[in-house]
Amino acid sequence: MSIAQFVDNSQQAGSLDELRALLVEEARAHGFDYTVYCQVSRYQASGDPASLVPVSTLPDVWVAHYLRNGYSDIDPVIHRARHTARPFLWRDVWEADLLRKQKDLREESAMMGLRSGVTVPLFGPGGQAALLSVSGADAEAERPDVARAIGAIGMQFQLVYQELAQEGGGDTVPAFVPLTPREREVLLWTARGKSNWDISQILSVSESAVNFHITNAMRKLEASSRVLAVLKAIRHGLIIP
Repeated sequence: MSIAQFVDNSQQAGSLDELRALLVEEARAHGFDYTVYCQVSRYQASGDPASLVPVSTLPDVWVAHYLRNGYSDIDPVIHRARHTARPFLWRDVWEADLLRKQKDLREESAMMGLRSGVTVPLFGPGGQAALLSVSGADAEAERPDVARAIGAIGMQFQLVYQELAQEGGGDTVPAFVPLTPREREVLLWTARGKSNWDISQILSVSESAVNFHITNAMRKLEASSRVLAVLKAIRHGLIIP
């Protein structure tokens, strides 16, 4: 399933359960057996553990072992997620210098089939913070292009999840966003994976001009990143990748 297809399918989801199933299916299509979506800020506000993890396909025995050993306090994946806004590969974390207990966590995770993964820090209106992690035993699934795809899917999932759960106050993007033809062009090529330099060559303009148009489109779409701008443009029919 392409990102555009996931956007379309998630928009048609009639319930949280249906949306969760789409996310899990998409993670498996990218080679990851396990999916976890954590609502960090909602848990901090309510203190209700049930609100922390609305999506998890992890084995119950692993979750119990993880909590019993207090691994959340020393998990380097969680630590990294607190200090970055970008999707990242687990291998970039596990290959760093680790404490003895962190090495134990790495080895035990691998034994449970959680050898490779991608984590996506997610942010929403009102300072909301969440986390999407997908993982599995297939090391070949852990690639930069897959991390970018999971990042876009995670952003879209959070947008629709908030709407269905009525957490985000609804979509704040107006029904009509007056993007210029050039702004649509640069977003379209961005959606197709092109860099600013690539787009400048395709459109025969400077890189600074490309960045100017992307920045304007992000402002009009009320998007904090170009990935989110692309997702919102797709959702509102402004571009078709």
